[in-house]
Amino acid sequence: MAIEEKRQFTRISLVAEAKLSQGNQTWLGQVADISFKGVLINSQTPFTFDSNETVIADIFFENNTSIRIKVKEAHNNDLSYGFNFLEFNEDWMMKLRNIIMDNLGTDLSIIKPIKEKLN
Repeated sequence: MAIEEKRQFTRISLVAEAKLSQGNQTWLGQVADISFKGVLINSQTPFTFDSNETVIADIFFENNTSIRIKVKEAHNNDLSYGFNFLEFNEDWMMKLRNIIMDNLGTDLSIIKPIKEKLN
């Protein structure tokens, strides 16, 4: 079975900026892709955060919508960092759902797993 087939959530490529914060340090990056489980962020410089601690991610989308969420590093490869979302609430999940639908159209199959996360 291919890795992509195991994914519960569809990854969406879109244009968004990210600001990561930990303590009094911040780092900037570009969102490579996002799903309801996490986000992949690319950077031009290395992030020097403590990977054992949570990070606050502010993600700014083209339509002037943003979400703020606690994340934890899942993996990194050179200057690409994968983060898992640590909290799930209806407000940011609905914002993200709307952004994804704006980028993909009305394919509701990609948002089906949202109900499981909220329950």
